[in-house]
Amino acid sequence: MTPTRKLGAGIQISAEQAIPVFLLILCSFLKSFGLVLFDAGAALLFLDTFRGENIALMLMLTAVMMFFLYPLLLFLKNKSALMPAYGMFAAAGTISVLYYFVLSNPSPIPVSIAFIGREGIRITVESAFLLLAFRFGIFHGQPKTLVCVLLAQTFGTLIAAGTLGLAGDNLSAPAWMMGSVFAVASAALCAQAIIQNGSAPVSERLLFSKKDLQVSGVDSKQKSLYFSFFASAFLIFFAIGAFDFLFLTETFAQTVSSKASVAGVFGLTYGIVGALSLVFINLVLARKVGVFPLLFLIPCALIAAAVGGEYSVFGIIVAARAAFLFIAGVNKENLFLIIPQAVSLRSFFRAAIERKFFVEPLGLLCAGIVLSSVGNNAQAVFSLVIGVGIVCAAMFWMLRQAYVKLVLNCLRGFLWRGGRLVLTGNRIRKQLQTMLTSATADEAVYALRVIEDALHPAFSYELRRALTHPSPAVRLFALEKVEALDFRSALKEVEQAALTDKAPAVRRIALRTLCVLGTPETREKIVDMINNPDACEGALVGLLAVGREGVFAAIDKVAFLAASIDSEARQIAARVLGDARNPAFYLPLIKLLDDEDVDVCRAAVIAAGKLCEPHLLPALMNSFRFPELREDAVDALLKYREKAFPEIDKVLNSADYPHQFRSLLAKMLKHVDSPECQRFLFSHLFVADRRVRFNILKSLVLLQFKAHGKDINKVRLNLYDEIEWSTNLLAALAKLEQDDDETSKKATGVLANALRSELDYSRERILLLLALLQPSKMILDLLNRYAMTTDEERTEMANIVDKILSGELRQLCLPLFSSDSTEAKLAALRPHFYPPVLTVQGYVHEILKAGEAGDWTRAAAVYTLAFIGDKSSVDILIPLLNDRDPIVRETAVFVIAKLLPADEATRILMPCVDDYIPAVARMAQFSVMFSKEI
Repeated sequence: MTPTRKLGAGIQISAEQAIPVFLLILCSFLKSFGLVLFDAGAALLFLDTFRGENIALMLMLTAVMMFFLYPLLLFLKNKSALMPAYGMFAAAGTISVLYYFVLSNPSPIPVSIAFIGREGIRITVESAFLLLAFRFGIFHGQPKTLVCVLLAQTFGTLIAAGTLGLAGDNLSAPAWMMGSVFAVASAALCAQAIIQNGSAPVSERLLFSKKDLQVSGVDSKQKSLYFSFFASAFLIFFAIGAFDFLFLTETFAQTVSSKASVAGVFGLTYGIVGALSLVFINLVLARKVGVFPLLFLIPCALIAAAVGGEYSVFGIIVAARAAFLFIAGVNKENLFLIIPQAVSLRSFFRAAIERKFFVEPLGLLCAGIVLSSVGNNAQAVFSLVIGVGIVCAAMFWMLRQAYVKLVLNCLRGFLWRGGRLVLTGNRIRKQLQTMLTSATADEAVYALRVIEDALHPAFSYELRRALTHPSPAVRLFALEKVEALDFRSALKEVEQAALTDKAPAVRRIALRTLCVLGTPETREKIVDMINNPDACEGALVGLLAVGREGVFAAIDKVAFLAASIDSEARQIAARVLGDARNPAFYLPLIKLLDDEDVDVCRAAVIAAGKLCEPHLLPALMNSFRFPELREDAVDALLKYREKAFPEIDKVLNSADYPHQFRSLLAKMLKHVDSPECQRFLFSHLFVADRRVRFNILKSLVLLQFKAHGKDINKVRLNLYDEIEWSTNLLAALAKLEQDDDETSKKATGVLANALRSELDYSRERILLLLALLQPSKMILDLLNRYAMTTDEERTEMANIVDKILSGELRQLCLPLFSSDSTEAKLAALRPHFYPPVLTVQGYVHEILKAGEAGDWTRAAAVYTLAFIGDKSSVDILIPLLNDRDPIVRETAVFVIAKLLPADEATRILMPCVDDYIPAVARMAQFSVMFSKEI
């Protein structure tokens, strides 16, 4: 079988998608172009002014500037969504100010600031662009966009280098600086347009603490790796300082002796950097280059530069400088972000912070101090550079050894939890081969995932080998990956599995993969298999997934299966529709979701989760009625994410649904971690049922939502509402505590306990509302306790309120968390809310009318009316006969039978004899038969 494909087939792109990508690529080009021009202009200005002197001092001042710049950038990162654009605008503004001072008064101070600012401008612009690109998502499933951005950077560097080389001394240093202003400002405009278009939303959540990073232990292997890692980072920046010193002094000497152009030298250097970048991108795309071997070219470049300086071969210095810039920039950053992931998937951010904040500036500072003591002794500088190169080579070797040991430990102990690893060294390759050939499916799949995440070139070969693995689970995993990655070179192995594999599940998935990746002729052959019982399911899934050749025959077959009297056939129809993942064929699932057979319904629910078709949501919501389907329904609904919000909104806002169902939906939404979900939950903050409100608040707090702007006023209004509700409860509780009637004391005691529980729930909601104003781990720890009734816990809650709130709200909340008597609390709150002064019966009527209390509280209130009520209470009790809670209905039946004459009670209670809850029906039957005795 030879698959063919028309060039350009299947490519569909709209202007709405293309313009943000084009702007991102243009931004990448302009910022690279501008940075090269500014670097050359500042260096040229410095060499002309200082005649090759004071370079070591400038390096030390640059290091000091870096100590302050990185924390400032981290602090400003999330201050605004437009911060990447603002950073670039700030860089362009700084360059323009320096241009003005240099042009109007070319004194040593502005020239020095411009030279020191080279690194600051580069850090600011590169950090802003990296943040923009990260939010744009090019590092997550957009490889083509990433390659285009890298190529744009490379061409920006090459064109800037060509401009420098061609212009030479015809343009002054300030002219290059002005050119960089326009380039960086234009890049900032592109970034602003991208962000304002909504193409780069703020969604990253970077972690720093060891608990958040999920790092387990600090063993000797981790310590060894971190020591080598930070020592290597220190040495690289020490080498950068030493190389800068050597290059700038040799460049000045060369331009003085041979009248060469400084701009031309920088143009040649960056031209070589651009050429090396092109070669590197090609090698990466061909998967023929590793990141560790390139790191060892840094000491080679250092030694080559020292040798070129010793023998006065300036061309070697320029070439070594270009190689050093490329490797110490692109390759070093790539590798140094990957290495910490061997400790924990998310630890790269913490390691990057420690490296950028302390280690790298310290390395540059030490280089400046050492070079200032060396002075203008060329031989000493050459010796220092060679020594640094040798030490770097030794440290990089130690880093590689420590990394290999830790990776081997992760692989052997199954400690890897995702993230890219560098699979370097024979020992790692042998360990992976042992796991790949293991008869245990878990080991083989584990190894395949490691190789896939490592972006290793051997992945395609190992995936084809996995299609013949002894374990069916491994073969299924390989088939899923072949289909997901559009891996057409494995079609031969897939066809062999579809025809000869011993496992029916493997043959089924292989047929689907063959339909998806194969040619029209292949699909026409598979149409004949839909009547084969062994191949039917796989053939139907594949034909429906593609929706081309044979799709009508597949639709007819699925419709026949869905209408079959055999439940197994209906399950097959549901599985086929789900596995095909083609939303166009959702209609049969609506009927299958309401099937009389539970197994069919379960298969349909799982299929609905795979399709994520909004038209299936009403039927999917209906499946929550059955406890045995609830877990699968929650899992399916979570896959819809934001698509399910309109249907969930209908449920949350309607009192027709049980509060347990609405609470379950509110709890479920805490697993949809997105800004849209937070806004959706916050919009339901005033839902009438306070039990549902509690779960909405808990989900918001767990999603780490913090109120800003107008949202703060809504939270404060909700706080006032909870305090007012608590005040009314306190008024009723105070009256119940004063009741001395022996006849009703037992009933009022039950109601009083229920009201105390309501007050506890209200306090919990208040704490959650405070967590929305000021997120606090202390509040969550307090709420996770089983009961908050001790004096110590109440004191702790009061301290939280005291710290977060101020003014009137603080004055109103504190009494609720005190250990004072009910009367004392009511006395503190009564002047603010004026709760009604009623009899015990009046308070009970108010509790039942409000409809905000819990089921047990309402049932207790109904029970109390049996002892303190009269015929006037019946008007409130009759609507409760249709209440959703069976305990409330059962108690209402009992109380009505007790309050009314037998004939009248029988007339009212007769419909309850047929209640679908047996306990309610029995109580109604008993009340009708023995109402006189009651």
